[in-house]
Amino acid sequence: MQNQKSKNIIVRKPLLMYFVFAFGFFWLMLVLELVLMLVILRLDMSAIPSWVFIGSSILGSWMPSLAAAVVTGVTEGRAAVGQLFAKFFKFKLPARWYLASILPVGITFAAVGLYRLFGGEPISGVNTAVSFWVMLFISTVFTGATGEEPGWRGFALPRMLQKYKPLTAGLLLGVIWGFWHLPLWLMDGMPMNELLPYVGAFLVSIISLTILMAWIYMRTSHSLVPMVLAHFTMNFALNLAVDGLGLAPQIPVFYIIAGLFAATALVVAAVGGLSPRKVVESAPAAA
Repeated sequence: MQNQKSKNIIVRKPLLMYFVFAFGFFWLMLVLELVLMLVILRLDMSAIPSWVFIGSSILGSWMPSLAAAVVTGVTEGRAAVGQLFAKFFKFKLPARWYLASILPVGITFAAVGLYRLFGGEPISGVNTAVSFWVMLFISTVFTGATGEEPGWRGFALPRMLQKYKPLTAGLLLGVIWGFWHLPLWLMDGMPMNELLPYVGAFLVSIISLTILMAWIYMRTSHSLVPMVLAHFTMNFALNLAVDGLGLAPQIPVFYIIAGLFAATALVVAAVGGLSPRKVVESAPAAA
């Protein structure tokens, strides 16, 4: 009742306001960066160093966590913010859940195998540049894997599990998480006939991954460690297979990955992996 009586909308609607802030902080940051580079500094996009884009991606990926910290601080206090980020350090988990969290690696290389099995050709040899491997690791660890997870899985998911069945929570959060990337799709420069199929495959992949991550999260005492691993391996594995090892072109393999992710999520749901009775730890009060 206290939440209902408060005049502060963050207190009354914490989950809704989290999503508003997560989108608003990220999208506003991108707009301000574009204005700074293209309008104020009058830079040509092709002349901007790659490290600038990587730095921007790292900063942007922390916007969901910033949103979570703001809402948690307002609704529960500073100590609760610390508890939110303490989920990064819940390492004592059964080994099977660490294995489950690196499923994206197996799915990616299975997709590459299917592509090659049906006549697909490799695109190049192994990339031997040390700088490539260093930047690949740094960018995939800090752009998304660590920056986003305190928000999407640390804050939003447990509250959604209080309001919805796990499958519904996974579907809804997957759609929201997917469309959070909307500005990046539009800035990518793809022609519309290529962009729409890509976005469709992206949404299938990210929704399916969200369902799989919900399954793991419910069974690992709400630890962020397997969440970071799952997010990291999804980003890392495709870049590894395509740009690092040159095993296959990105787009056709990405479409196969989407199908395999969807099939895996369906199997987990079908065998009862998303059953609410198997949640191991109670979630915070619903928004």
